[in-house]
Amino acid sequence: MSDKKSAKAFEEEFTLRRNFLVEDTRKPESKRNGTGNLWKHALKKALEAAGFVVVLEKSHETYKNGKKIKSVKSDISVYYDGKLIAVIESKDYFTIDYLRRAVDELSRITKSYRSEKSIEVIGFCFQGRSAFDESDDLVEDELHYHDEEISLITMIDRKRKSVKGKLETTINTVFDVKYDEVDKIVNKLNAIIQR
Repeated sequence: MSDKKSAKAFEEEFTLRRNFLVEDTRKPESKRNGTGNLWKHALKKALEAAGFVVVLEKSHETYKNGKKIKSVKSDISVYYDGKLIAVIESKDYFTIDYLRRAVDELSRITKSYRSEKSIEVIGFCFQGRSAFDESDDLVEDELHYHDEEISLITMIDRKRKSVKGKLETTINTVFDVKYDEVDKIVNKLNAIIQR
């Protein structure tokens, strides 16, 4: 089980990166990449605090029937004892189209590792906020379209929206971030390695 070190590490890195973006005087659209990186790097710190090795922007070869198809990149690749155990796509928010693409790519990786290397790898779509209603059946259908274990983790309950014509962002709005959500990932990873 998680010992809360990972949630604390996430919170510290998230706060540090968010404060930097709040102080950044550039226009919001110039900070878009920074908000995506805020979530990715905070999750990296959390996973490292839990004892995992994390590699960002890693390309993975994918196979079908023993034939190499293409390389697919994951935002976050998680290793334990030198063995890949999870791949994660991390975004400020997923639109349904981007969720579909992320699930497809993560599923390609997880299937390839299982069939070609006999290694069980799981996938996560990790987002700050949701751009859609997560109770929607379409979301569940997309997450399980390829019959792979792909989980969706969302850190903020409030759906992405505009208020008085101004888009609420992670930078201009104070949200209640559910830091303990990272424990769901850590607990699943610990179950894989039987720790």
